[in-house]
Amino acid sequence: MPRKGRELELLLKRLENVEFPEGATINSPHYLEDKITGQLREVDVTVSYKLGTKQILIGFECRDRNKTEDATWIEQIKGKHDDLDTDIVIAVSSKEFTKPALIKAKHYGIRTRIIENISKKDLDYWLSPNFQINQKKLIAQITYIMIHHNVKENAKGSAQTIGPNEKRFKCNNEIYSIWEIMNFGLKKNTDYSKIPEDESEYEIAYSIDFDAMGIEAFLLMENEQPINKIDFRVKLKYQIIECEMKRVIRYSNSDSDKDKTVYEGFEHEIEIDGRKEIMSFFKDPNTSKGFVSKNYADE
Repeated sequence: MPRKGRELELLLKRLENVEFPEGATINSPHYLEDKITGQLREVDVTVSYKLGTKQILIGFECRDRNKTEDATWIEQIKGKHDDLDTDIVIAVSSKEFTKPALIKAKHYGIRTRIIENISKKDLDYWLSPNFQINQKKLIAQITYIMIHHNVKENAKGSAQTIGPNEKRFKCNNEIYSIWEIMNFGLKKNTDYSKIPEDESEYEIAYSIDFDAMGIEAFLLMENEQPINKIDFRVKLKYQIIECEMKRVIRYSNSDSDKDKTVYEGFEHEIEIDGRKEIMSFFKDPNTSKGFVSKNYADE
């Protein structure tokens, strides 16, 4: 399980990714060498980019707590970054800063920003009330398998004893399940434009010819049984899934007398091939410019 506050750090990384010039490097976390002790110190997020001939390094420190941030945290950040090679330091909190904290931050040259949760209604001035993100998920069902053995005596009953996720096939010394082999062939043989959009089924038949591809393939039963081809029939259909908003947030400067909002918007979380991805939609209300990005949830 990710440590508390990590989600805020990754959200900040996504937000800051659009503010800097092409070629900027964003790391989270980033370990910088302490100039006094030589030890590595963790900084939640860093952005590094070149300005003219100078390399600029910005350090972000994040806190996701249920209380307002006071001057103590600012003092801790000041002491830490005095011993690091950061050119600019920004403190980012999920809560407001106290007045003494803002005074201290201004005195030390530490910028302060807030990431706060807002409601979808706060975005009504630019987001349609009917806006909805749907994920179109491809569902596959194997309806027929025929394994062609080099030795016919091996064929009897073998297919009936293989589960879809069992690693029973060796191809050029790599081990695969029948489901993984089916997917390999599916990607090479399917015209996805022919799959109906109305969630009705479409069936496809194809073969994986190992001999034609120069692949040495075996079925792993009690012994290694050489095979030369597998025939498949697979039913395909699209399933439309409504994606709920994971978060609606406003990212703002807390040390600015002007319009404070940097970005506001929302994110959806979807799952593709067993890995969660974040779809981000944010807008700068001052310029009406926005951005859409897609990132893995753990990066």
